[in-house]
Amino acid sequence: MVIVAVLFPVTGGSYPSQTALCMSRVKMMALGAVLNMGENDDILPFASSWMDRIVPDGTPEAVFHDKKAVAQGRYGYAFSDSASGLKKSKVAEPKDFPLTFETILPGRNAHGALSSMPPVGRHGTSDKVGYLDTHVKRILVSGH
Repeated sequence: MVIVAVLFPVTGGSYPSQTALCMSRVKMMALGAVLNMGENDDILPFASSWMDRIVPDGTPEAVFHDKKAVAQGRYGYAFSDSASGLKKSKVAEPKDFPLTFETILPGRNAHGALSSMPPVGRHGTSDKVGYLDTHVKRILVSGH
C-alpha cells in the first residue's frame, strides 16, 4: 500500500488522496486483525472488541477515524460479524472473506455486515473492504 500513498499523496483533500488514505486504513485494520490471530491460536478478534485487540499489535488509534467524512469523535469503520472469533482454518478462501470495511455505524468496535456500508461512497463512488488475506477492494456503490 506504500506505492498507492506515493502515487496519490495525502494532501489537499482531493478525491484520489482520500480514497488512497481510506484504503490504507482499511488495509491496516485487516492486517492488525491478522497479526492479532498470530498471538491467539489463529483465531480472529471478537467483533465486540476488535479495535481494542489490534491497537496493542501496533495499529495506531488514528487509523480508526475518518475525519474527512465522519463526524468528530466517530469512527467510520467496522469488523465483519461473520469473522468474530473465527478460526482461520474455517475459512476456505481468505481472499474472498471480508474483515474490515467502511460503515455508517458510528461507534468504537463497530461491527456488522457489509450491508452497513455507506449507501453513497465516502470518497467517490465506492466503499472499501479489507479481506482476510489483507488485500483491499473498492466496491462500487449501487447506482453509480
